[in-house]
Amino acid sequence: MNPSGRETKRFSISLSAKFILFAVVMELLLISVGIYAAYTFLSRQQIQRVQIRLSSQVDLLSKELQLEKDRAPNFDFRHLELNPDLLFQVAGIEGPDAGRILWDSRKPERIETRISGPHGLFDLAKSGPNSEKNIQFRIPGAPETFFGSYRKVLDRYVVMGAISSRAIDHDTNFILEKLVYLASLFCGVAFLLIVFFSNRIIRPIRKLTFAAEQIASGNFDLALKESGSTSNDEIGVLSRAFSIMAQRVRALLQDELQKVRMKQEVSNVAHIQQSLLPKPSIQASRYEIQSYYQSAAETGGDYWGYFEVKNHLVVYIADATGHGLTSAMLTVAARGCFSALHRLLVNRPELTPIPSKFLAYANDAVLESAQEELNMTMFVAVYSYEDGTLTYANAGHNPGWIVRNENGQRKIEVLKGSGVRLGESQHYVAPEDKQVRLNEGDAIFLYTDGILDCQNESQEQYGKARVKALLTELMQKHGNQSLETVRNGLVDDFTAFIGDRPLADDITFALIHPFSKPSSGAAS
Repeated sequence: MNPSGRETKRFSISLSAKFILFAVVMELLLISVGIYAAYTFLSRQQIQRVQIRLSSQVDLLSKELQLEKDRAPNFDFRHLELNPDLLFQVAGIEGPDAGRILWDSRKPERIETRISGPHGLFDLAKSGPNSEKNIQFRIPGAPETFFGSYRKVLDRYVVMGAISSRAIDHDTNFILEKLVYLASLFCGVAFLLIVFFSNRIIRPIRKLTFAAEQIASGNFDLALKESGSTSNDEIGVLSRAFSIMAQRVRALLQDELQKVRMKQEVSNVAHIQQSLLPKPSIQASRYEIQSYYQSAAETGGDYWGYFEVKNHLVVYIADATGHGLTSAMLTVAARGCFSALHRLLVNRPELTPIPSKFLAYANDAVLESAQEELNMTMFVAVYSYEDGTLTYANAGHNPGWIVRNENGQRKIEVLKGSGVRLGESQHYVAPEDKQVRLNEGDAIFLYTDGILDCQNESQEQYGKARVKALLTELMQKHGNQSLETVRNGLVDDFTAFIGDRPLADDITFALIHPFSKPSSGAAS
């Protein structure tokens, strides 16, 4: 914007005008160069022709004088066919006629006149060899150059022939004028052809430009209609290629929009899934839970959860086959099933939470959601605050561990027992419930196989043995004081182990420490 507030319009020249202007300039340049070259060539040719005529005419006059060597020459050359455009003179160089003009082809009044001043050609002939055919000389006071030829005869006379460069240029310019007329006619015809063919070339380019503008504004249909061409030249090929490109761009944009929508949907699902997971660190009056979750993609197929009802703490962990959006949706279905079971137990306090029944209900939820296309493994454990027992059931999942605290020494006890994965069949048979007793200071460790299967750069697996050894060491050192430090130690170790390699599977684990004797304060 200029200071007055009005927008300054930029002067622009259309492509057609630029093309015509360029063609006309190149045409004029070529014609100018051609005229100059023609002028130079014609001048040289005309000079060569004149010099040949001069030499031949001088030789003819010399032969006539030699025929009269035994008698006094009469200098009558009227019977000879001399070129009237050329000047011929006969002058004496020896004897009584020395320095006098004895014959002049153009001005008879010059005969018998004495050459008193500089003559140019005569001076050259008097002191030069007997004959010279191609001489270029100047006459003092004359603006033009002269071309001449001479021949000495009988040692007494010299026959001279000359013509001025102005006379030669006159003939050359006459021919050149004819060429200029022809060039002007050619220039006019060429200009019309340039205008005609430029429109033929620029018109489809304008259509392509209009189509490109329409594509930029999102109107692909109009662009495809306007850019078509049936010709087989380069413009036609370009038009058809542009049409194909427009179709592909439209398809790519549609695919990109679809990807954006899918990405947004996946992001929404990931947000929902994250919101359904428990907090990583949970401190309550009768238990402490430290957990970790990391999906291999934006969404994952791992899930863990817990709830407390009456005198029981229910914890469960699940792993849907694969990872990604479909697996995440399956975990949401399982989460909904356990939320419904939690509400049922709250509303029906006379009911007792039983892990095998939980798995049967969860199987129905997975079947309803996945239609037998996806499966899920699950481990469910119920801890009783009254008697300190842990009842569990396993549906094809990695068995849970109890980190025992025996006389201040830590060791791992595997909760053996396994059943059929959830979602494989409508005729599901729940696994048998098993029970163990927890002692003061014991902790429960639930995990998915992602932490066992992760690999480093050497493709070495992290492995179950390493997890057991590290967990035992960390619980021995920090378990009674800080379960969170144990969780962080595990995370730091396998993170350093895999380095920058992407996860091949989701990683989830939970470390649960129920208190045998409730501490003061309300339960969460």
